[in-house]
Amino acid sequence: FAPEYWSPAPGWKNNGEYIDGSLAAFDDAFLDQFAQALSDDITYLETNRMPVVWWGLQNEPEVGPEGCIYSCCGYNDTGYYRAFARVAPVIRRNHAAVKIHANSYDGQHSAHFVAADPQTAQYVD
Repeated sequence: FAPEYWSPAPGWKNNGEYIDGSLAAFDDAFLDQFAQALSDDITYLETNRMPVVWWGLQNEPEVGPEGCIYSCCGYNDTGYYRAFARVAPVIRRNHAAVKIHANSYDGQHSAHFVAADPQTAQYVD
């Protein structure tokens, strides 16, 4: 199984909706809680016999935060980088066998801030 979010749950978003919006915050405290919640999602899936092989933070993060007509969560480059930098280490620490991919919109190469930083690039498989 390879989960990748189209939208986090509305409680994590600035508009409280699945459609449109972005994360509610990008500070470390918020992102640390978000990271643990996403790790818990993997634990839930695996506990219920859905082995997770690949994981991604966000499908098409460049779509949104406004004008999206389906479940989405928009990130600008800096927001995606900050979220990935806080979440990916937690996923790797708690789920070492799960492979992580970066921004899937237009291929992983579009996550240039993640790729340019050796601290975050090390988490991309």
